[in-house]
Amino acid sequence: DIPVTYQGIKSITGKPHKYNYMKNMSCHYLPAIAKEAKYVGCSDDVKSAQAKGHGDALRWHYYEFQLNGESSYLTVKETEKGTFVIHSIQDEDHFDKGKIKSLRK
Repeated sequence: DIPVTYQGIKSITGKPHKYNYMKNMSCHYLPAIAKEAKYVGCSDDVKSAQAKGHGDALRWHYYEFQLNGESSYLTVKETEKGTFVIHSIQDEDHFDKGKIKSLRK
């Protein structure tokens, strides 16, 4: 279970995306998107408290899904307490695949 929070939606809508309006509207369908998205891997948090929203982050999980026929990436934060929070949706132009340390194919 990954809850959809006010802060998560605020974070999603504040990030750039090629199809910004569609990305913002996808917030209504986050549970369905998360359920159907393909897990592509994770990475440890390296920014820690240096970046807003990263203070309690342990690692980040990445999921790929289709938005307007193109790949987009849903980022989920895993906290030190073991909870999961939706953090962002990015298109391929704004998502750095190099940060994924344990890529699953």
